[in-house]
Order: sequence, then C-alpha cells, then structure tokens
Amino acid sequence: MTVRVLAPITPPPCGKNAHATLVRSIQFSNQVHDLMQAEIECSGGDNSLYRGPMPRIRGVND
Repeated sequence: MTVRVLAPITPPPCGKNAHATLVRSIQFSNQVHDLMQAEIECSGGDNSLYRGPMPRIRGVND
C-alpha cells in the first residue's frame, strides 16, 4: 500500500453564526475532497473517491 500525505490545510475560522459556520465547513469539506481526488487521479487511481454508503453484504458485515 502506498500512502501519500498532502500538505496541511488550515480550516476556516468559525462564522458569525451557526449557518455561516456550516457553510464554511461544507466548502472546506469540498475543498479537501477535491484535493484528495486530484492526488488519486494524478497517481493513476480510481476517479470515484466516494459514491455513497457501501452496500451491506449479508454474512460479512452484519
């Protein structure tokens, strides 16, 4: 397995209210996801970092 560590990213400061903080958090999450996906693609990996919850496999993970 190859593990790549990207440069640290400073999260944004809290907003003036809960809604503003939530918006900043979502934007930050999208930024981190995009950076991770770009590194995966640059390394020749799959371009589907996250496609939603994995299906349950009966008998394996129940």
